[in-house]
Amino acid sequence: MMKIPVFRSPKLLASANGKPCVKCKRQIEGVVAAHYTGVRREAFGGGLGIKCSDLIHARLCQECHLEMDTLSRNKDLKYDHSEQFLTLCGLTLIQLVHEGELGVRRGKV
Repeated sequence: MMKIPVFRSPKLLASANGKPCVKCKRQIEGVVAAHYTGVRREAFGGGLGIKCSDLIHARLCQECHLEMDTLSRNKDLKYDHSEQFLTLCGLTLIQLVHEGELGVRRGKV
């Protein structure tokens, strides 16, 4: 698998503050950008002790973040956890585009 450069953006991660949790939908203090921890984290630049790209995160409240971290350690549920976490990351990316935090520039084709 091709090694991708790891994208880091403190501003992007900070944009989670004050937004609703993509898992439980509650808008409470303490929502953070939780980096993906599933079985495919190496594909996104992560590894043992290394967080994946800042683009691959989900906006989670503390309760949901703890639940996802706990599930990541359960060997029997690792693929279910991974699928769920990637879905939450995708929903977060959609929110970021709708909010104008991320955009696509049109270039020559």
